[in-house]
Amino acid sequence: MIGITLGDPGGIGPEVVKKALDTLQLSVPVTCFGPQGDIQTGDFPITLGAPSAGNGHHAYQAIALAVKWVQSDPGRVLVTAPISKTSMAMAGAPAFDHTTLLAQLTGTENVRMGFYSPTLSTVLHSIHIPLAKVPDTLTAESLALTATRAFQFAKDLGINAPRMSLAGLNPHAGEGGLMGDEERQILTPFVAAWNQAHPECLISGPYPPDTLYHRAHKGEFDMVISLYHDQGLIPLKLIAFDRAVNVTLGLPFVRTSPDHGTAFEIAGQDKANPSAMIAAIETALRLSYARR
Repeated sequence: MIGITLGDPGGIGPEVVKKALDTLQLSVPVTCFGPQGDIQTGDFPITLGAPSAGNGHHAYQAIALAVKWVQSDPGRVLVTAPISKTSMAMAGAPAFDHTTLLAQLTGTENVRMGFYSPTLSTVLHSIHIPLAKVPDTLTAESLALTATRAFQFAKDLGINAPRMSLAGLNPHAGEGGLMGDEERQILTPFVAAWNQAHPECLISGPYPPDTLYHRAHKGEFDMVISLYHDQGLIPLKLIAFDRAVNVTLGLPFVRTSPDHGTAFEIAGQDKANPSAMIAAIETALRLSYARR
C-alpha cells in the first residue's frame, strides 16, 4: 500500500499527486493525507500561492498521520509531495524539512538523503547545514555510515556491485594540499581504510567535483557520495530536474519524494509537471519490492 502526503496545500503538491495518480492508474491501494475540515474558514486557513502558518499546520499534520499509518504495516511505503520550509517554520513545526522531521517522528538517527535519476544517483554526507560547518562532519565514523547507506541504496536499486565514488571537498580535490588539506588528511585515508575493510563495495576518489558528476552521468560510476547539499543537488537538478527522486535512507520504511519545491508561483493554475511525482511513486514501489 502507498501513502501519499499532499505537501504544502498552497503549492503544487495536490495537483501533481492527482495528475500522477491519473497517469499511473495503479493497481495497488493508495491513501492520501492532506488538509481536513473547513480549509477556508477554519482555524488554519490555506493560502494558495504563498507560504503561511495554516499551510504549514496542514502539511505537518498530514506527515505525522502518514508516519503512524505507514509504520502500522511493514508492506506500506510513503511518498511525500513538496513542503515549504517557511510554512513549516511559521506553523511552529518541530522541524522544517522532511528528512529531519521523519527522523524525529520515527526516532531514527543517522539518516541520509539519497537521490536517484536515470543517469545520476548520489547520497549526501551532510544535509541542511551551513557550508562552513561541513568540514566538521568529515570524520571516519560519519563517512563510513554515509558509505554504508550509499551501498545499500545502490543494492536496493538493483546494483549489487556498485561502482561508488567520493567527491572531494575543495576545488580540484585540494590539488595536493594547495587548495585545502581535507582530501589528504581525511578523505583519502578514509577511502583506503574503507576499501581494505569492504572489498565487496569499493570506493574510488576523492575526485575533483567539477568533473566527477559528468563522469557519473556518462556511466563511469553508479553512485556518488557528495559531501554537502548543493554539491550533489546542483548537477542532479541540472541533469534531471523533472525526473529526480529524493529517498530518505535509514528510515524503517521506504520514503520517496519528487526533488522539486512547492512552486507557489504556478499553484492552482494547472501548469505543474507531474513527472517527478510519477518517478517518486514508481521508485517507492521499486525499492519496496527490492527489500522483500
